[in-house]
Amino acid sequence: MEFKISSGELSSLLQSIAKIVPVNSTLPILSHFLFEIENGSLHVTASDQSLRISGVLPLLSAEGNCSFTVRPKDVIDYIKNLPDQPLTFSYNQENSAVSVTFDGGYFKFVCSDASLYPRKLAPVSLQQKQPEEEPVLHSATLTVDTLRHALDAALPAVATDEKRPILTGVCMDFIPEGLTFVATNGFILTKMCDHKIVAVPNKEEHQRFVLPPKTANFLRGFLPRYAGEPVHVTYTQSKAVFSLGSVEISTLLLAGRFPNYASIIPADSPHQVQIDGKRFNSVIKRIYTFLAEDKSIVKLQFTDQAIVITSGVFGEEKMAQENFPCDVPETLRMTIAFGTHDLVQILSCMGENDLIFHLADQTRPLLVKPLDLEEGKDLLGLIVPKTISA
Repeated sequence: MEFKISSGELSSLLQSIAKIVPVNSTLPILSHFLFEIENGSLHVTASDQSLRISGVLPLLSAEGNCSFTVRPKDVIDYIKNLPDQPLTFSYNQENSAVSVTFDGGYFKFVCSDASLYPRKLAPVSLQQKQPEEEPVLHSATLTVDTLRHALDAALPAVATDEKRPILTGVCMDFIPEGLTFVATNGFILTKMCDHKIVAVPNKEEHQRFVLPPKTANFLRGFLPRYAGEPVHVTYTQSKAVFSLGSVEISTLLLAGRFPNYASIIPADSPHQVQIDGKRFNSVIKRIYTFLAEDKSIVKLQFTDQAIVITSGVFGEEKMAQENFPCDVPETLRMTIAFGTHDLVQILSCMGENDLIFHLADQTRPLLVKPLDLEEGKDLLGLIVPKTISA
């Protein structure tokens, strides 16, 4: 059986999805791509035990339908170094061999039986049980740019401690006000809401799911090539599907109950300070890089015309201090402390916008909001203060 395809299109797709192919797996077949030729199109699938990506490419010609699996290294390394041109794949089912012919040469390799490749995304423990299809709970459509910016804002706040796996992911909360993305590690929190996306018709309906960190990170890196396109999201009790262009990304969801984040966001803060976000971020990053210590503490002392920024590590002589000029309200005269790394992470979510700090006292969380944001969107960062000696 033979089929022809553009080398450039195939190389681009294979390289973009190869990142999720596991090197080692309890299912060895998952270390392969699944190739399926059907009705003049090539369907390529990559999967591990929690994430599955399928892309469709048009064929220049095809003699029929077939399927087989190939090791990524057998096709990617050769094809990516070829100039864009038609490739002719010849598949011999009897000896499980594939030959790829191009202008001036060919290469060939052994493939594997496609029937061994899992057809549905499921944990290994369920793959032999053929679980029933779950009903779709909800769906929504958003833009690639919205999803990417939301993940950019959320991922710095996710937890890395596997003791609370639900906090390692990004919560997508479908509420009447719009689609909301939330992440928290218990010390910092980010929340972005797109009010243009009508997620649910009334407050009685409340749906949310939590993306695993691997899926969220993959999406953030994968999405830019589809800038401007719509993304259709559907989800069930255990899975979510992101469809964009000719690609479908399926993922298992994190199990568990995400915290009631709304209860820890202060409803009102009496003090507001506007600052140059780009300059402030540069100061904090400069100090953090100098200290080179995740456990360092940064103190913000609000004086009449500046914020005095002091940071150091307890038990060490290494420290730094800078004055950051800004207009501080007369009613705000206090010192509040945070983990330096926590503050760096929150600021990284805010871009280069001017920022508004919302404060109450030394014991309550600091809210950080960008001054200018795209109409219909809200973004905030929250950071819990540290208790230290004066």
